[in-house]
This record gives sequence, structure tokens and C-alpha cells, in this order.
Amino acid sequence: MNLLLTFIAIGLTLPAAYLGLLLLGACLRRTRQSGGEGKQVITVVIPSHNEEAGITQTIRALHQSQYPKDKYNIIILADNCTDQTASVAAKEDVTVIERIIPDIRGKGQALDWLFKNHSWLFSQTDIISIVDADTQVDPKFLEELNFAFSSETVQVVQGFYGVSNPGVNWRTGLSTAALAVAHHLRPLGRNQWGGTAGLKGNGMGFRTSLLLTSGWPALSVVEDLEFTLILLEQGHRVQYAPKAKVYGEMAVSSEQAAIQRQRWEGGRLQIVRQFLGRIWGKGSKAGWPARFDLLLDLITPPLTQYVALLVFGLIGLFFLSPYAWIFPLLGLLLAGLVLATSLVMTKASPKVWMSILMTPFFLLWKLPLIVNRLFGKGVQSWRRTPRVNETIKNEKSL
Repeated sequence: MNLLLTFIAIGLTLPAAYLGLLLLGACLRRTRQSGGEGKQVITVVIPSHNEEAGITQTIRALHQSQYPKDKYNIIILADNCTDQTASVAAKEDVTVIERIIPDIRGKGQALDWLFKNHSWLFSQTDIISIVDADTQVDPKFLEELNFAFSSETVQVVQGFYGVSNPGVNWRTGLSTAALAVAHHLRPLGRNQWGGTAGLKGNGMGFRTSLLLTSGWPALSVVEDLEFTLILLEQGHRVQYAPKAKVYGEMAVSSEQAAIQRQRWEGGRLQIVRQFLGRIWGKGSKAGWPARFDLLLDLITPPLTQYVALLVFGLIGLFFLSPYAWIFPLLGLLLAGLVLATSLVMTKASPKVWMSILMTPFFLLWKLPLIVNRLFGKGVQSWRRTPRVNETIKNEKSL
């Protein structure tokens, strides 16, 4: 019985060992200093669905970039909008493309339509970047993206995607802490050991030839993960550019958070089931380090869920085995080290550190979502997350 419990304990600690390996890789990796390489032409595509309230801010942030004005342009893809997104954006120095196909909705569907039906817009473009409509763009984002593509072998780049509203409440603080691990430390470590950094849906960059050849083949509700796996199957690893920074709005209310979590995690489970066998199949061009990395990444739960699992494992094994409980304890210590290092690396504020104390309440809120994900039908269609200003407006009307 003790031997069986020990094997269970070791299996429980395996994701922590993987996180520890990524921590080591992140600490070993040395990011290159920005240089004076030639400036490539970058086209920034902003997919937008009913974003009239925030689209102007995002456009103007891009126009404040420390990048030559004649080396970038902006395309607003107004997809099935029922508000004034297109007309508001048209007042700025951008190109506006409207798509009205109500029966075929979704970010991936809109991008695929754009690249296949308006390829002429990119005839003079070297790099295509995808930025969400509610994004705060760092002034050096385009400069750093350009530098990341200075090597001709690089086909896909993911910048750092952080949180624009970390200090609003404990929920956004926890999101900031989680993304410090998921969007910074883990991509650094995965690249160091030969894995893909993964696409995060915002602040992405692609060689123009790649997108004009393939379009946007990822059409699920988690199109970033799906495209990551498609690219890996084709032999393309996503490279992480930590200095190319964008910041997106995270959920403030439980309503926003529930919609996001159901879409992200429910969709993730469906895509994993679809692609895991394909990545390991004979036709896959993924290298062996990337394949093993992907397998370990997929079996590693989100950090808050994993910590809860380790705590329950520690308590149970403490009463059942004289020594097996040591493994989940070591896992907890390692997970804590990974989180603390990630927060230090991303220079998190004291409010973000304090928000970690709310993790137990977050897990209680999330438990029904986890159960629904495991035993429900999953996410079948895309649903837009309400923005903060929309949520505030709705709450004031109640």
C-alpha cells in the first residue's frame, strides 16, 4: 500500500517537477539586447466586435509607438459589429475592413476571411501582428517585434501579454499573478528547452508569407491554442519576445470571469483531445523536445488548481502514508518558488502579491466551472466577454 501511495504521490508531483525545469530554463535564458537592425514593414490587425468604447485608445497607443511611421500600418477588422466600431475607427489613421456574416462568427473565422479575401492588403508587409481591440500597447512593442524577427528562421513570435488593470480588485490581481507564470516564465523556459512558447491570442506576430499561405486555420473558441498546435505539427515553434509587451483588460466581475473561464478551459479540453495524437503521429514535423514539452504542458493544470490538488494530496497522504506526503509538500514549495520568481521577474506590485491570499475563495468560485468542464458538453460557440465599462453600465442600471 505504501508503495502504491508513493507512486501516486510521485505522479502528483510530476507537474511541479516540470514547472521547476521551466524555472531553471527561464533563469538560464538570456534575452538578446535590442539592436539596430533594419526596419521591416509591420501591419497590425485589430479584430473588433462591438468595440466602439475602447478602439480609439488602442489605435492611438499604436500610433505612439517608437517605430518609423512609414514602416507600419493598422487594419481594423470590424466583424459583425452592431455598434459604431467601424465609423469610430475610421476617424483615425487606419484602414477599416467590415465583415458582416452573422452566421459565421468568431475571431478565428474573421481573421481567416481577411487573409483569404483581402490578401492584397499585405502585399508590402513583412510581418503581420494581431492585437486585441481593448489593448494597451507598449511604445516599444513594434520595435521589439521587429527585432524578434531579425532571424530569418523565426516564423511566429508571441510577445508578453500582461494585465492592464492589475490593481482593480483581488480577481485582477490573481489574473496578473497567474499570467506572470503562464505568459512569461513558462514561455521562457519552454523555448530554452526546445519547446514552443505558445500563442496567447494578443500581441502575436507572424511572417506574412505564413499567414497568406495558410490563412487562419484555427476556428475554435480557443483559436490561439489551436493554432499553436497546428504550427507545431507543421514544425513551427512559437518564439517568445518578452520585451514586446501588450496589456489586456482582465475580468473584474464574476460574470466576466465565468464567461472567460468557460471559453478558455472548456475549449482547451476539446482541442487537447483533438490534437494530442496528431502531434505524436508519424506525419508530425514537431521535434522530440517540443513533443515531450507539449505533453508535460498539457498535463500541468493552471497553478491555482494545481496548488489545491497538492494541498488535498498532502492532507490525504499525511494520514495514509508515513512518507509519501513529502512529495506533494515538495511540489507545493516548488510551485510557490515558481510563482514568486515569476512575480519578481515581471515586477508585480504589492497589491498583486497580496491578492494571492484570496486564492482559496477563487477556488471555491471556480469549482462548479471545473465540474462543468469535466462532465458537461464543453464550449460549443464563441461568446464575447463584456468589457469593464459595459459591466459598470449594466450594474448601475440594476
